[in-house]
Amino acid sequence: MKQHAAFSPSASDRWLNCPASHLRSAALPPAPSSTYADRGTLLHEYAAIAVLGTMREMDKKARDNGVTFETDEREAILVYVNFCKKLRKRASAWGVEVRVEYSEELFGTVDFYAVADGMLHVVDFKAGRGVLVDVLENPQLLTYAAMLMETHSAAKAAPRVATHIVQPLYPNDAPIRSAFYSRQRIEEWKEHVFAAMSRAKADDAPFHPGEHCRWCPVKPQCPALMGLATSLPAPLEQADMSVEKLSEWLAKADTIETWIAALRAHAHQLVEGGTAIPGWKLVDKRAVRKWTDEDEVLAVATARSYNVTEIKLLSPPQVEKRYKTIPLVLQPFVDQTPSGQNLVRDPATAIIATDSAKPALDAALLHLQYRV
Repeated sequence: MKQHAAFSPSASDRWLNCPASHLRSAALPPAPSSTYADRGTLLHEYAAIAVLGTMREMDKKARDNGVTFETDEREAILVYVNFCKKLRKRASAWGVEVRVEYSEELFGTVDFYAVADGMLHVVDFKAGRGVLVDVLENPQLLTYAAMLMETHSAAKAAPRVATHIVQPLYPNDAPIRSAFYSRQRIEEWKEHVFAAMSRAKADDAPFHPGEHCRWCPVKPQCPALMGLATSLPAPLEQADMSVEKLSEWLAKADTIETWIAALRAHAHQLVEGGTAIPGWKLVDKRAVRKWTDEDEVLAVATARSYNVTEIKLLSPPQVEKRYKTIPLVLQPFVDQTPSGQNLVRDPATAIIATDSAKPALDAALLHLQYRV
């Protein structure tokens, strides 16, 4: 059985939006895993143990294997486990870490699914802290829903679908976010997926740069991104831009910045591996002095009457982490004044100057999203 799908649902945002990335990414060697990805995989593994059993069983397994969780990581797992178990109680069918295989090219593993309340529920546990994963029109979850409705008998009979993102470690939004779809919408999505797979297999598949470029392995060599970067307007032209054109280029700038970061990372990896790049070399980062053995330093300093420690007031976030919340008596002393302002996207008023822009009315009428 294949370990990696040619069309992975987890990468569907990329190959659905940019068909040309498929064949090019398939020709590249597998990218090394990151520490963040490895940690996420570990949390998924132990979360599945708790869903099938108990948190106590998960903790015992972790201790036996020498695995430790940060306090907020364990709390995040608990949020996911409780949500899945509530669905499981009402379910006529359910599964944890279920491999769903539609074809030799399209398969993957669903974190949790359940058929309950007349709906197919598809749940995805995200362990990320820095990037919010949106549930509305989420390609990965919609693709899994379409696959489940084709391959699992209990799911086939469900008239509606609910998708859920459980991401408790992201600090600025609700830990659980959900969206609802009709069966007709899932059927439409399935056809969309098949059409995208066909386009992606073509030698002349088109490039479509966008937010989906973030995780694309082709990014450093992408001709579309190179073209986008070289077509940047000069400073003099920027001064005469209309606000509509400025909005369009700000959106493009986000994509170009991800390409620049990938370009630097790719060059760093080449030079680190021994490839010479004319005009560039690796130099050591600023050295940070640190103790080789803090316990020994403290012992020696104490014996020589050197005071090398200090009492420092904890910050509000540190107090909150220690006591779960900031005690009421201390809350009047917390100041949360913004240090400034950042320019960010405003989805409600964004001007999207692309032919492939999705009609806003279609999304508004067909799909609802709530946060709990």
